[in-house]
Parts: sequence; C-alpha cells; structure tokens
Amino acid sequence: MKNLQRADEYRRYRAVELMERGEPKDLISRILGVSLVTLNKWQERSRRGEDLNTKISSGRPRTISDEQLIELSRLLSEGAVAHGWENNLWTSARVREVIKKHFGLEFSRWHVYVIITSYLGWFLHLFRRLQVFLRGRKRLVA
Repeated sequence: MKNLQRADEYRRYRAVELMERGEPKDLISRILGVSLVTLNKWQERSRRGEDLNTKISSGRPRTISDEQLIELSRLLSEGAVAHGWENNLWTSARVREVIKKHFGLEFSRWHVYVIITSYLGWFLHLFRRLQVFLRGRKRLVA
C-alpha cells in the first residue's frame, strides 16, 4: 500500500533519475506534469543529499483507508463505461459518485481530485486535454 501513499515521492525520484540519465528537462516536466523550476529544486535537493520524501504534516487523518484506495484504483481501471457512463472519461465528479456508491463516503470534487492525483498518481487534466484534442480531430475529419 505504500506505493499509493507515495505517488508524489515516486515522481520526484523518477524525475531526478531521468535528469541524471541526460533526458531533456522540458520532456520530463511535460510527462510528469511539473514545472522546470520544480525539477531544478528536486535535482538540487538530491545533489545536496537531501531526501525527496513527502514531509509528514499534522492534521486530520485520512477518511478513506488504504484498502479502499486499492479498491478505488481497481474500480477506476475498469473504465467509466463499466460504471454506467457513455464514455471512458473520468472526471472528479464521476469519481466522486463511484466513491459514494461503493464506500459510502462523500468528498468535495476538489478533495476527490487530491485523492486521485496524490494517492493514486492519476492525472485527470491529461485525459481532459486528450479528449479536447480528439474532439478537434473529429471536426477536422468531418
């Protein structure tokens, strides 16, 4: 389960690894969805020998359990069509409905976005951009 909790950490270590292998920073930033400034900060922290782990902050404990996150990941992997929508586009509103239906938990759309990106490591904005791109191609073909 630690992999789900450490999606951000994995991204940091992977970015540093790719930079050390000589991959272009602009490519890494686009793939991982971070800015060049952030990449430079991570690289500098790594060079100084600092860890890239997430700092533990105090606050309210998570409402959704590790087991529920694993199950949520499995449910989302089935695709949105399997859950009754007409296309396979996952939005935070749709994921919110799946969480409510299967786990009885209610979250704001923003909190659902945080769960998806921070704990599961998904990037919804990339799927939205792809949908817009595909819509544009259909218009050009028609």
